[in-house]
Amino acid sequence: VYKRQHLEPSVAERERFQTCLAVGLAASGEGVDPSLAIALAWHESSMRWVTSRAGAVGPLQVMPRWGCPKVGPCDLIRGGLYILKAHLRRRSTLASIAHYNAGRNPGRRAWRWARHVVQLQKQLTRTVQDVQSTADQGNPPS
Repeated sequence: VYKRQHLEPSVAERERFQTCLAVGLAASGEGVDPSLAIALAWHESSMRWVTSRAGAVGPLQVMPRWGCPKVGPCDLIRGGLYILKAHLRRRSTLASIAHYNAGRNPGRRAWRWARHVVQLQKQLTRTVQDVQSTADQGNPPS
């Protein structure tokens, strides 16, 4: 039998959950598929507020010079979604993710990475659909 302390999430887990919610809600508000934005944030940062060696910041790993306004505060989630939306207007989802990750000329590694993001997006979408279907039938999740 697990003790209660083992069932409660750690501070890091709660922060990741809050970040996941923030990314999903912001994506929904910006007209971006929340499952895509969440999959992207998971692959970029594992839902953590980190800074990469290259200077990318936040859960969507935004380069501030591209995703933030020149003056005023920067919402790193909305900045990442802004960049993603710009790619999605011109390209397929897969190509958008590859370009989001690597810029103008994504190499083999960026395309492989993009395929992982799209695969996770599909898994998230299926899971949400399964939960909704179960709830619509009046059955508790197993």
